Formats: sequence, C-alpha cells, structure tokens
Amino acid sequence: MEAGVAERAAARCDQAVREIDDLLIDARVLTRKRKFGDNEDGNAAAERFAQAGQDYIDAMRSAQGVFKNMAATYRAAGRTVTEADAANEQMFRDRSE
Repeated sequence: MEAGVAERAAARCDQAVREIDDLLIDARVLTRKRKFGDNEDGNAAAERFAQAGQDYIDAMRSAQGVFKNMAATYRAAGRTVTEADAANEQMFRDRSE
C-alpha cells in the first residue's frame, strides 16, 4: 500500500472516530431510566431501555477502538512500504557503483 493511500485511509478512520464522538455527545440521555409505569413491568421496561442505551454507547466506543487500530495499521503499512522502497533504492544504487 503506497504511503499516500495509506495516509488517506488512516485519515478516514480518524474522521470516523470524530464522527462517532459527535454521535455520542447527547447519547447519555439514552441511558436514563424513563417512566413506563410504577409497577414491575414498567420498571423492567425502563431498565431494559436504559441498558440498551448503554449497550449502544459501549458498541460505539468499541467501534472507535477498531477505527483507531485500523488507522495505526494503515500508517504502519505506509511506513513499511516507504522504508522498503528506500532500502530497495539504496540496494540498487550500491550494486550499480
């Protein structure tokens, strides 16, 4: 993977992390227990919805971790190609001398 391509892919991953941050700004509201009636069924429903909100936030944070790892991997791949190209160029120069 060429360095420029790798950096563009990494930058897109960084952008996805920021976009998820934007999505999660108001997401805490999803974890609040709402009133579904002051009885066993209503309380159970409120708990399930609050847990679902927390599960969403946790899943989005996990996705951010994946995107961060992908960005690091793309950048490492770009560096590896750049270093390999430089080493190959040096090797060919040394052989031609």
